[in-house]
Amino acid sequence: MDTLLMNGELETDANGYPIQIHGIDEAAQRAAIVLSIKKGSFIYDETLGSELDPAADESTPNDLIVMLCREALADQTSMTVEGVRTEREGNKIRLIASIVSGDEVKEAEVKINAQL
Repeated sequence: MDTLLMNGELETDANGYPIQIHGIDEAAQRAAIVLSIKKGSFIYDETLGSELDPAADESTPNDLIVMLCREALADQTSMTVEGVRTEREGNKIRLIASIVSGDEVKEAEVKINAQL
């Protein structure tokens, strides 16, 4: 179980209590967090994160982005990566990973280029 994050902040219900998530929602949120964090930057777990370069642009090969995404999520035991795709608009890259947890599938989306 985890707490729902929305735009980096805890999401609360009508009574002000944090909203709890589990299952596929938790797995997708965890995937998005792992892909958003630079590997080695989290002091409590330096293996957490990815090698995705926030400065990636239109010259960055899709194969490299997909490989780095799969590599970053390989140690996440609560999920498997079913597929990864990128959507590009000039310099802007959006990474969409299809995450499987149990018998459910959900997409986790990460903006690689901070200008997106």
